[in-house]
Amino acid sequence: MKHRLPLLLLAAGLLPAAAFLRAAEPPPAPSPGKSRLIARIDALLRPHLKPAPLPVVLPNPFTVIRGTADFTEGHDPAATTASFASPADDAAHLTDEEMLARCMARLKIGGTMQVNDVTQLLINQELYKEGDYVILEDKGGALVYVQIVRLSPGDLTLRYKEATQVIRLKNPAKPKDAGP
Repeated sequence: MKHRLPLLLLAAGLLPAAAFLRAAEPPPAPSPGKSRLIARIDALLRPHLKPAPLPVVLPNPFTVIRGTADFTEGHDPAATTASFASPADDAAHLTDEEMLARCMARLKIGGTMQVNDVTQLLINQELYKEGDYVILEDKGGALVYVQIVRLSPGDLTLRYKEATQVIRLKNPAKPKDAGP
């Protein structure tokens, strides 16, 4: 055991020297097929391992860029801006039937229920009965009043000004006494 200790120390000292001598020798040249493979791998992985630096000031991704290019020689910018109408102006030109249709599209009808022999309807998470007004907000911020004219277990009749519309309910409420 005493003789092995000096041999271990000698081997530990020579091991780094051998590595130093091996590093001084140039590596052997790879075969042509292998060099092409190494070049291909380098080309694919280099952007991931060493990416290009980011610009100093990053652009804001949430800005809206509007083009101002003229597409034709006779382009009149005043004519195109006049053709667009705001949503508030659009609501003013709707007929009563169209306005009622828009309001009906925004109603979330939950279902019907009978309370003291009065049919009530869950619309937009609120209970309404016949004669009540459903108050909705238009796109322009104006309030729109839609009246529930008739409410039966199978259908709902709504009115906006002079226009009326009947909606058939999917699952009408059944009285407790009715059979299956």
